[in-house]
Amino acid sequence: DAITDYAVKILAKQKKQQQPFFIYVAYTAPHWPLQALPEDIAKYKNKYNIGWDSLRILRYNKLVNLGIIDKQTKLSPGDTEVKVWNDLSEKTQKEMIRKMAVYAAQVDRMDQGIGKILSQLKLIGKEENTIVIFLSDNG
Repeated sequence: DAITDYAVKILAKQKKQQQPFFIYVAYTAPHWPLQALPEDIAKYKNKYNIGWDSLRILRYNKLVNLGIIDKQTKLSPGDTEVKVWNDLSEKTQKEMIRKMAVYAAQVDRMDQGIGKILSQLKLIGKEENTIVIFLSDNG
């Protein structure tokens, strides 16, 4: 939130400027440590209960159904270093469900921040003359 708030503040100062500007917004989420606001975590409370193996198949099917990938495209093999969900203990599954929810909440909060930055660009009338590039090392 602090990164977003500062970026919005800097952009507000650009409203009257005629020359190009550069702003680099380096979010640290989604990285360790896993930490998010309770209201963001609550959105994902039961989202991951089916486990990563089932979720992976659901996401693949959604991509096919949306036409993003061809139905002839095969689902890639799972990571052999990641345990099969059903082989995990119930305790470990619960821990992983919580971790996945918190991770998703971190991404959600970052996305909310990017939305605020884009809104600020529109507010200052610079959205049509601005290049926004988003990069992430976490997919």
